[in-house]
Amino acid sequence: MEIVFNNQVIPQDFTSWQTAFNGDPLKRKRQWGQDNAPDRSARCLAHFICDMQGMKQIESIIEEISGPISVPTIYPEALVKFDNVNGERHHDLAFFSEDKRVFVSIEAKVAEKFGKPISTWLKESESKDRKSRRDSLMAFFRVDDDTLYNQLLFGLKSTITGILSTGNQVLGKIDSSEYHIMLVLVFDTPDADQGKITSNKKVFDRFVKEI
Repeated sequence: MEIVFNNQVIPQDFTSWQTAFNGDPLKRKRQWGQDNAPDRSARCLAHFICDMQGMKQIESIIEEISGPISVPTIYPEALVKFDNVNGERHHDLAFFSEDKRVFVSIEAKVAEKFGKPISTWLKESESKDRKSRRDSLMAFFRVDDDTLYNQLLFGLKSTITGILSTGNQVLGKIDSSEYHIMLVLVFDTPDADQGKITSNKKVFDRFVKEI
């Protein structure tokens, strides 16, 4: 299995993943953590994949749904263009099975929120693009609920439909896959805020119920 980050194959070890991630200062601050912060999702995901045979665990979950799969390549911070609005969805990790029958996106969390309610997201900007994206999402999922969280809506739709890419390389059309699976991995680190984790679970459970 290869790990491809922004068109580059990186060695399958934690330090190499960290070095690649450090190319983006914003992500390094928000997700990787500063001063060895223990509760940053990107750090936990890299450790899980590189040091804990995480892909074997992920494949085991997927195969309960899809049957046996082979995964030749995984893509941290993969991009999906999932509608006609400017901007793409970043998946923390994404991959196709070798036969493209299965597409999987992964959202890694410790105690970070799933973004914000769509109503709050809309109020932050009067952009027509945001209103257009909101309307597209509600029509796609056949709901009309602005209390649902934006990251979950974006994440699920971009697991079902769109074009996957990394860097400037197009990897494939998601719609063509038979199985579309979004996994949310929650890393309960020793210093994680348990109250926030519980709150996030309630947000996620409600999202699943509504969708």
